[in-house]
Amino acid sequence: MTQSTDHESAHQKRDSPANLQQQLRAFDPFNNTSLADPYPFFSAARTAAPIFYSADLGYWVVTRYGDSRRIFQSPKLFSAVNSLLERSLASFLITPS
Repeated sequence: MTQSTDHESAHQKRDSPANLQQQLRAFDPFNNTSLADPYPFFSAARTAAPIFYSADLGYWVVTRYGDSRRIFQSPKLFSAVNSLLERSLASFLITPS
């Protein structure tokens, strides 16, 4: 194998769908690798999973500018208050007997 082929093979493994899914599940924007160079991850995520839920962080991650802009311009639709209100109503309606 040539050096170019080795580099391409490593690049393909890094960018494989299975590896990206693993990276999405393990996403931590505060680790040293992400802080040092977040661009490769976000570039791949914008293509494969532009919006994904991070269970570890407990929130949705939005990777595209247009989506982020729409979210910030539509607070009634995308506000966390919506989920908090739903939980409050559920706890109010479901009372222990």
